[in-house]
Amino acid sequence: MSGGTYAFTNANAGTGKTVTTAGVTVNDGNSGNNYTAVYVNNTSSTINRANLTVSSSNVTKTYDGSLTAAGSAAVVSGTLFHNASNGGALDSLSGGTFAFTDKNAGTGNKIVTVAGVNLSDGNSGGNYNVTFADNTTSTINRATVVFYGTANDKQYDGATTDSLSGYSLTGLIGGETLNAAATSANFIDKNAGVGKTVNIGGVSLSDGGNGGLAANYTVAATATTTATIAPKQLILNATVNNKVYDGTVNATLRSYGLSGFVGSETVSGVYTGSASFADKNVGSNKGVTITGITLINGANGGLATNYAVSTAANSTASITPATLTIAGVVAQDKVYDGTTVAYLNTSASR
Repeated sequence: MSGGTYAFTNANAGTGKTVTTAGVTVNDGNSGNNYTAVYVNNTSSTINRANLTVSSSNVTKTYDGSLTAAGSAAVVSGTLFHNASNGGALDSLSGGTFAFTDKNAGTGNKIVTVAGVNLSDGNSGGNYNVTFADNTTSTINRATVVFYGTANDKQYDGATTDSLSGYSLTGLIGGETLNAAATSANFIDKNAGVGKTVNIGGVSLSDGGNGGLAANYTVAATATTTATIAPKQLILNATVNNKVYDGTVNATLRSYGLSGFVGSETVSGVYTGSASFADKNVGSNKGVTITGITLINGANGGLATNYAVSTAANSTASITPATLTIAGVVAQDKVYDGTTVAYLNTSASR
């Protein structure tokens, strides 16, 4: 005998399977006419399960302090087949539980475990020997934190450099903390102004408390804050005229100069204000307040807006007593009493 066609009565794995036989050629030298062939099914055949190794597709997530992994089942060894006993549908995988083996950031080297994947094969999963394999090439990206520095206000000094008095970080996971440092803080320009932008550079992170690891975080590319550059107070070197008491606080400015500039800068001043003693009374080296000096741009980059002149008492001068002449005094007549005492005659008129 030779040839023939053979077929399992269903495609699912199992033992004691039935195999049908047909179309066998009987070689008897008479075209098989010497025999009447009767076909009997084989009922003790076996379809062994196919071997299938299931893992997870690569998982990528941002560090969140947990082991959770949004994986999906993937065949890494073996083949899923179309099942003739299930309408020709392709066997498939669904569901499953996936988890990273540790929570920390890493690129292309993180391990994701796989379990509980459902196998739809028309035979309750019985057509495959399923082995689960860890995925070892997944990724946990670092979480991004934002650095907020507290910049110090300063007085105009001709430079953009500034310093930080503190900082905060946002974007940390749970109760984790990190330490941070910055290597530079610079105003966008050197000139005086309120709420000026300060660019912060060289921010670095180091491990903190409550499990905060610097390796799990990265700092946002730019960090800025604001602070104020106050005008530099110039020293007013003024000369004020002494005067004779006149019952007023008015003073006369004779000359003045300005000092305290940054580097070689200069600005000019125009005096349109007033000078006033602290009070009207006689005294030496009395404080004099000078107001109304308007600054204008000078040489070598000197900008008036970068400077100010204090209105505090910034010079001294003296108020001397006024001369008072008393004349026409009339004394009362008296009887000799051996003294020189005289009494004013208040009733006399002069």
